[in-house]
Amino acid sequence: MSIPDMIGHEEDSAALNKPWVAWHKHAAGSTIELLFEFESVRNFSSIRFHTFNRNQLGISVFDSAKFSFSLDGVRYPSAAVLLISGITDDDENLHWLTVPMRHRLGRFVKLELRYSNDWLFLSEIQFNSSLFIGNATDAIV
Repeated sequence: MSIPDMIGHEEDSAALNKPWVAWHKHAAGSTIELLFEFESVRNFSSIRFHTFNRNQLGISVFDSAKFSFSLDGVRYPSAAVLLISGITDDDENLHWLTVPMRHRLGRFVKLELRYSNDWLFLSEIQFNSSLFIGNATDAIV
C-alpha cells in the first residue's frame, strides 16, 4: 500500500486533551504488536488511527504497519495488509490515518506498528466493519 491509498489527515487541536497511550522505543526500529478479538467474524472496510507527530519532542507516527486477520486467533492465513505512513517530520500535527482494508474477514486482528523515533502516541483506533453473514471459511478460500 502506498501514500495515495491512505485517506487523509486532519488536525484537531481539541484532541490534545484526550487520553493518549504511548510506547517508548527500547531499540532501533521498535515494533509493538496489538491483538484485537471481536465477538463474531467481521468484514473490515477500514481501520483508523488517531496519532500525533511532534519530531522535536521525539514523538512520531508509526513508520509502517502490518495488519493480519484470523478466524481462530491461531492461524492468520490471509495476506497481510502493509502500510507506509508517509507522514514527514515537518508535518507536526495530530492525524487521523485511515487505512482501507478492502473487506478483509476476521474475528481477530493483529496490528504490528513499527516506529523509529523515541515515542509512538495513539489516542484511538477505530475499526469500520460489519457483521459477516455466511461461511467465513469458504469466503477466505
